[in-house]
Amino acid sequence: MDVDKILSERDETLNYAAQKAITFLQEAQTRAIEPTEEALKNLSLLDGPFPETPMPSKEVIEELEDVGSKGAMVTISPRFFGFVTGANLPVTVAAQWLAAAWDQLPNMAVLSPLACKLEQVAEKWLVDVLHLPKQTRCSFVTGTTTADMVCLLGARNHVLEQYGWDIQTNGLFGAPKIRVLVGEEVHTTMLRALRAVGIGNAQIEKIPVDDNGAIDASKLPEFRDEPTIICLQAGNVDSGAFDPFDVIIEKAKKYNAWVHIDGAFGLWAASNPKLKYLMKGFEKADSWATDAHKWLNVPYDSGMAFYKDEMVIKKALTLKGNYLVQGNDDPMNRTLETSRRARGTEVWAALKSLGRQGVSNMIGKSCDLAKYFEQRLREEGFEILNKVELNQVMVSFGSDEKTKVVIKAIQKEGTAWFGGTNWHGKEAMRISTVGWSTTKEDIDMSMEALLKVVNQFN
Repeated sequence: MDVDKILSERDETLNYAAQKAITFLQEAQTRAIEPTEEALKNLSLLDGPFPETPMPSKEVIEELEDVGSKGAMVTISPRFFGFVTGANLPVTVAAQWLAAAWDQLPNMAVLSPLACKLEQVAEKWLVDVLHLPKQTRCSFVTGTTTADMVCLLGARNHVLEQYGWDIQTNGLFGAPKIRVLVGEEVHTTMLRALRAVGIGNAQIEKIPVDDNGAIDASKLPEFRDEPTIICLQAGNVDSGAFDPFDVIIEKAKKYNAWVHIDGAFGLWAASNPKLKYLMKGFEKADSWATDAHKWLNVPYDSGMAFYKDEMVIKKALTLKGNYLVQGNDDPMNRTLETSRRARGTEVWAALKSLGRQGVSNMIGKSCDLAKYFEQRLREEGFEILNKVELNQVMVSFGSDEKTKVVIKAIQKEGTAWFGGTNWHGKEAMRISTVGWSTTKEDIDMSMEALLKVVNQFN
């Protein structure tokens, strides 16, 4: 490896990449969302035998940009409505660039006082803006699935300890059975997180839900004197519905059950005064999980696990090593990863840039746009399948077959991108309004394109 050569190429390579990244962000506002067939075919150009000799850094980035930018799915477009992916606020992209250059590892303060401090401040601000209990702690992880796992590891150990079982010493084999309650429309990643912490399907009971996908509190099973975890949902992935936290948590706490709330995007409703009614009683839970790469609009991957009792999580995740110079509050004792990127940097930048008012307005605007989308669709005579309370809209265009054909056609048309789902046995187009740059004009433009597509099949 020629160190001098790499250093001589550094500045030109980085400047070139920055300019091309800025161009992509600019063009993302107007370009077609799906890559062309030619661009997808050209992705094969990134393949080939493993190189035998070095290649100049700038040439590597030129090839990556030339093929990659054309072949990228433009999920940061203001007219991407297919999934709750969020976009990336410019300040968060810039913060991630800086963080990558700093290359900090936030597992111990001795290794990166900077990254640990940024996470500490971001944690304080998140607890504040989301109206979580003041003692709540936060672990910065890859996403909500991992956040669910962190919280469930603590929950699993805690409820077993209440019944005299020390999992740290004895493991899971022979432990008392844990009863887990979830809604019938629990997100599939929650079930994966439960499997990952050793809880199988036979231990999971599904509670009936109402027409909008929220748990029907009148159909809660009886709680019993046994280790119990109940997983609730803030924001059904299709309808945006919220489980009735206040009623369920009050009953669960009489039996010392651990209550966890999966709020991958819905937890952010707590930041907006007009939406807080959806969150009634959520602060009485024991743990919560959410993403920053969804509604906070920071780059992937960025999730947060929140929990009231940090000692429960530390008991489950603390590690020791003779070579580790650990402090009392090092983040590595509250996360699954020992090595990870400093993702708290972008979260800090987003919160610093937006402030309380900006976060609230961004969440509120997305919900207003969903309502506007609903209004436009109803005016055209299309069937809305859910009660639109948050940022999710589901629409049918008649028969299941027609709905599926319309979804595929609008994706290919390029102006906007919508996904599909099956809602209570009926095919639907699923609309998620979550990107920070989406406007009413984007909704109108998308509707114009959608109507042209639908009319082709009438």
